[in-house]
Amino acid sequence: MRSSALFIALCFFFLYTQLAVADFSQGFSAYEASSFQVALAEFRKVSRQGDARAQYMLGRMYQHGYGVVVNNGVAIDYYRMAAEQGHAKAQYTLGVMHQKGLDLPILQDTVDDSIETGLGPVGAMQGMRTAATHRLGLSYSEAEKWYSLAANQGLVEAQYNLGLMYASGAGIPQNYPVAYFWWAVAEGFGNKRAAEKLGILKLRMTQNDLAEGMRLTNDWRINHR
Repeated sequence: MRSSALFIALCFFFLYTQLAVADFSQGFSAYEASSFQVALAEFRKVSRQGDARAQYMLGRMYQHGYGVVVNNGVAIDYYRMAAEQGHAKAQYTLGVMHQKGLDLPILQDTVDDSIETGLGPVGAMQGMRTAATHRLGLSYSEAEKWYSLAANQGLVEAQYNLGLMYASGAGIPQNYPVAYFWWAVAEGFGNKRAAEKLGILKLRMTQNDLAEGMRLTNDWRINHR
């Protein structure tokens, strides 16, 4: 009895998986043909079943306005669903959106609160700057997190962007050895921009920083063979 029940369960699982694959394929074909309403319907159906590919595609559609009004908030929600399942491109795109501050709501509430409390336009602007600085800091932290996840899966674009963040100290503490490490890894995958940046960075690094960057690079390559 148990073996029969297991067999039936496996059959249902196989059928369920095949239907999900078919629905995603239909959605992707419609997307490529610019039949966006059909694509949306198919992707939404498969997304509800937890398909990371469909969630990523829905994120793209909401980010770029394919068949829908552009909505970065909804796009980020879909990208996050896919990213949390390990979808590397979703992780990378989520990193880009956080780095650009596209996850930040318009700070109109800050302006309204400042005016209502009698602080006036000057107070409103100061409030906006304070709120924006805080929120951008959180955004950069999120960008680094998602870039790192994608980079460790071998996504070269994420490795390159991490190098930029650590070399410049944009939103995170400047760290030349870590910047060297990510650009060296990206260079190893054939990224010419990373190779150029690496050459410039070496001129700024101390011998100790260079040794640490090389150590990090070698460790990563050993662990990702």
